[in-house]
Amino acid sequence: MKESLFMADVIFTSSNFKRWVFSAAPIPTILILMMFLLQSCAPPKHTSSGSVRADASVFGENIFELARQDENFEFDYFDSTQGGLIRFGKSIIKSPDGIIIIAPGQSEFIESYFELTRDLNKRGFSVWIMDWKGQGGSSHPLNDDSRATNDFTGDQRDLRRFILEIVNNTSGSPTILLAHSMGGHIALRMLEKNLDTVDIAILTAPMITVETGSYPHSISTFLAATMSNIGLGWWYVPGHSAWGPNPDHKHTDNQNTSDPDRSLLKEYWRYKEEHTRKSYGVTFDWFHQYSKSRNYLLKDSTLSNIHTEVLMTVPLIDVLVSPEESLHVCRKLPSCTHITYKNSRHEMYLERDEIRDTWLRDITAWIGYKTKNK
Repeated sequence: MKESLFMADVIFTSSNFKRWVFSAAPIPTILILMMFLLQSCAPPKHTSSGSVRADASVFGENIFELARQDENFEFDYFDSTQGGLIRFGKSIIKSPDGIIIIAPGQSEFIESYFELTRDLNKRGFSVWIMDWKGQGGSSHPLNDDSRATNDFTGDQRDLRRFILEIVNNTSGSPTILLAHSMGGHIALRMLEKNLDTVDIAILTAPMITVETGSYPHSISTFLAATMSNIGLGWWYVPGHSAWGPNPDHKHTDNQNTSDPDRSLLKEYWRYKEEHTRKSYGVTFDWFHQYSKSRNYLLKDSTLSNIHTEVLMTVPLIDVLVSPEESLHVCRKLPSCTHITYKNSRHEMYLERDEIRDTWLRDITAWIGYKTKNK
């Protein structure tokens, strides 16, 4: 037990709290924490899946256009560097101005990016996108595939393989990485080790520091490390669980977007397709792996070694990740430009048209400027 606490202490930042933990009796402290967690981690109650249909009576007529798969969109698989298969999708156009590779966020899936893919095609880009290991149509490492658990180092390798071996852009047009949330975190880690993987990168609401609500980030880090080190990393963090349908709540108050139709998109797919429910609930192990990766990413020696030109688009009404930390990292990078969006929530690609159209114009204008001046 002492060894586990010490391992957690390495990544814990408050010296006063460390002195308190180790000067007080550590076993009672952990028992109190465990009792608290047992109460906090109880999953919410849901109704049976048969009570709600994925149709217009529940989700509205607009959902079908948002969820539409274009006829030239194709799915396929490649071997993950971590074992199992990675699902990917592609939508190729003739003579593109660039190849955009989308790296999605935590618990996301390719289907939620169909509309964005169509819009990028219309703007002259071919699009490729992958599901992370454990998400969407990719293999999941656990028997219970509702639990999120990422190997951030392995995800970097999978992203690199996807770009260099599967996409393998030989068209002469630029390769552009468009990474959202957790995808932005993984992209930065990969770019530090693989400088020539892409020409430029766009990070939208990158997951530098996760917002932990009423729990200070340092306390959350400590708890996650402790739970992982004593073999309970598979437990859900407080407030998370497996996905379950809830017909009384249509998710129109979605904290990730202010658009009433797009706020229903992921829920629509989760009612419709079982594979879209994977990794819905964050576990202590996921948070522990994220915390270790974050500590490495925030080192000056790491950030100073990321020489790819980066555009960071930062929504200021973001309750999932810290906008301030994203801007801090952008200032530390050798070549980073940022644009802030004061009225946008976390998922700008699913925001209402007023915000989303502005964001699309901004990123395509930046791509055009950077690729023409290379």
